[in-house]
Amino acid sequence: MAEITIGNPAVTGPGTSTAAGYTIIDRNSPATGSGTLVQAKLFAKTDMLGVKVGTFYLVGANRLRCRGAVVIPETVLAGAERSYLVALPVMEGDFFGCYAESGGMAYSSNGEVGMYYMQGDLCTESAEGAVNTSANYKYSMGGVGETAAVITCQTLPATDLTSEGATLHGSATGLSE
Repeated sequence: MAEITIGNPAVTGPGTSTAAGYTIIDRNSPATGSGTLVQAKLFAKTDMLGVKVGTFYLVGANRLRCRGAVVIPETVLAGAERSYLVALPVMEGDFFGCYAESGGMAYSSNGEVGMYYMQGDLCTESAEGAVNTSANYKYSMGGVGETAAVITCQTLPATDLTSEGATLHGSATGLSE
């Protein structure tokens, strides 16, 4: 299995997003592989309450669908990177996003690719919505995970056939030890 990254390093930036009531989806660093995200990382500039994170993919021009989302069950405290265990499905090219009922996230604005955003909560599996775009923003949020294991099986003809049984032959590769 290989590591998957999505989003940006969760470090402080010069700006503070007033993300309250908005879903913000960073476009700067799409997922590098397909599998499961196991950790979400956020850097809040002001304490964030009612936080959800999710993975998103384009279904049309400026229209996104949530592949999977989880609730962060505690306040995301400001001032440092915070890491949370998650289990989020992700496909290569997906984007990482966040919704918060209150608070703000750190970002930089130095000619970055930008973000998608919409008022309201889009962090619910299979939720879909029209989004706006904004250039020059890079939010301090992201995740890491692992690609899915690839298991290959091969079956071969049975031998020693009798009315009592047979000897079966085959192999499997890619299994965990």
